[in-house]
Amino acid sequence: MRTIRYFSYILILLPLLLFIFCGEDNNDYPEVITLLDYSEGVDGKNPSWFDNNTVGFSGICTLYHNDFYGIFTIDENGDNLTVLDMGYRSLVGISPPSISPSGDKIVFSASTPEYHDLCDIYIMPSEGGLPEKVPIEGEGFSNFHPDWSPDGEWIAFVRTDPETGKDALWKMRPDGEDLERLGPDADWIGYPDWSPDGEWIVYVEGSYPSDSYISAQMVDGTKKWNITEPKGRYETTPCVSPDGLWVCYASPDNYGKTELYIIPYLGGDAEKITYVEDKYSDTYGDCEPDWSPDGEWIVFHSQGRGGLLFKVKVPDEFTP
Repeated sequence: MRTIRYFSYILILLPLLLFIFCGEDNNDYPEVITLLDYSEGVDGKNPSWFDNNTVGFSGICTLYHNDFYGIFTIDENGDNLTVLDMGYRSLVGISPPSISPSGDKIVFSASTPEYHDLCDIYIMPSEGGLPEKVPIEGEGFSNFHPDWSPDGEWIAFVRTDPETGKDALWKMRPDGEDLERLGPDADWIGYPDWSPDGEWIVYVEGSYPSDSYISAQMVDGTKKWNITEPKGRYETTPCVSPDGLWVCYASPDNYGKTELYIIPYLGGDAEKITYVEDKYSDTYGDCEPDWSPDGEWIVFHSQGRGGLLFKVKVPDEFTP
């Protein structure tokens, strides 16, 4: 009888022991390639593919006596790091840069050093030049996380109401005209990304940073749906695949380290594509993914890998 009891204990403990000694590691996931590390003197984040060969990102340049915020580019192999000239404009807290479909302009949000808590939207030439603030109707609103529509006719963005403190999804023309609210407000909304056909937008909503999830809605307001469900964790920074069938996003593990997942655009079972081995430092993990136009790579930002910007090969089942 005692032998049977001991055998039962072994059966119960065996899965736990196997997980501890033979658990996940990076060999179970696609290879991750470093594009930018700390040695370059640029604290880069918010990466966005400008084309299949170039990644744009925002960050802080620490090479000079006076650090400055800017927008930078790097090629798909991590070479040719370039800072885009922004003229005399001094900006901080620059969002992910979104390039126009024509490739000649970049839209982003940022604050001025004098007003850190108030974001405005700017457009600048993709080769560099003075950013021009987009004139948007309404006083005291914070406007941020802009994303260009596939046809170049609209910019989706998030707007915070100064009276309620609530966020809502909006769209406008690139010159700030035809301002239109797209959905109800929420405690927190961020990181909108258009579908390739321009029919719907994916974004994160919920309560920052305790309970956020991935949602989507039709631009014409006819339908809204949850891609992931609220579960008391910080899911964030979604992006849509070039064929519109998948969404990549960041979700934390039990240690609080965010890792990247891919899920069907209507919701369903998610597959993890990155794994962060550093579980015990005070840095966060993989986040801010963006899908390459050809669907082959996802670029992302991470602090848990000894670098800053990385790319991961998209598994075959999720490529066009």
